[in-house]
Amino acid sequence: MMTGLAVDHAIATFGAEEGVVFRLERSALPAFEAAAMAPAYQVFTRFAGGCWSVRDLETVLSFARSGVAADPAVSRILRTQPPALYAPLALKVLEAALFGLDPALATFDESDREAAA
Repeated sequence: MMTGLAVDHAIATFGAEEGVVFRLERSALPAFEAAAMAPAYQVFTRFAGGCWSVRDLETVLSFARSGVAADPAVSRILRTQPPALYAPLALKVLEAALFGLDPALATFDESDREAAA
């Protein structure tokens, strides 16, 4: 049961920085799909099914953080941290953009490794 109006973003602790907003703007979905070389829903199902690539991860998080396909800060974090740690964040970002996300589920903390497993 949703605890409030659906939100279009996730708020994360990312790269040890708290309160980072990841929002894949719905108006930017066509540009995102061009960068991802796949429909947004297909990318969502890759993450939901566990068949994503690091490139998928970087594209989703970069686009949601800064509106570009390769954000240097995202790239650095994915090179220095286990990338799978951030797959649940990418899934939340895509869910928020495509369906709306329950506000109670719209947070991510990279230090919570059990939640990422």
